[in-house]
Amino acid sequence: RAHTVRADFRIMQEGTESSAAIPSRTLTVPDGSVVEIEASGPAGDLRAYVPRNPVLAKLTLTLSAEGETLDSFAQRFGYRSFRVDGLVFNLNGNPVKLLGGFQHFPHNYYEGDDGITVSRDDRGGHALLDEIGKLHYKWVGLGWAQRWKKIRNTRFWDSIRKNAVESVWEFGSHPCIIGWGVSNESYHYAQFLTGGEGQKKHGELIYSIAQKIRDTFKYPMWCIADGDEDLGDRLDFTSFHYLNQS
Repeated sequence: RAHTVRADFRIMQEGTESSAAIPSRTLTVPDGSVVEIEASGPAGDLRAYVPRNPVLAKLTLTLSAEGETLDSFAQRFGYRSFRVDGLVFNLNGNPVKLLGGFQHFPHNYYEGDDGITVSRDDRGGHALLDEIGKLHYKWVGLGWAQRWKKIRNTRFWDSIRKNAVESVWEFGSHPCIIGWGVSNESYHYAQFLTGGEGQKKHGELIYSIAQKIRDTFKYPMWCIADGDEDLGDRLDFTSFHYLNQS
């Protein structure tokens, strides 16, 4: 039989209940099924999250039926927006320039003396990065070049795309995460395994990971191909590794 369930939302920030209001919802859940809902509301007095003042908030969802609490779930988050407009990054509507780094260890995080503002590294965990305002792009894609057997394996690429989307669902509420890495030196080195034709196919398939993320969430998310340039003119941003500085 179907069950009638009420969903209530409460938002706290710095120990005080926020005026941000997400209206309660009543939904019908058939036996043995999963129901997804979308809920939104005005931000009220929520303070925005910025790296120099990384204030967090907590959303608690409570499910009840016939006046009895069935379950509850709490999730910390940061109230902020990060958008890519052309070639400009906008944080909370303001343009920002970022200095990226790799192998950026926790002892470098705290004071920020090296000037690094965004990194692929998540050593110490996302909760730490949230707390200290260190921005991060999370790797969710392909980590190496593949031979033709894997290139032609549609189930392999389906699983890569599915994993990428699930990772965004799981980690997307962390305000430190501003983008998603869809590859790491995969496209660049594909030419040595499969030639030019294989490299082209790599670019198409890796780009499909970014497309799947954007199509699922309907939001202009920043996707980067780490060390894979712009995936053969497919992405708006280029990433180089091991630049010759001589």
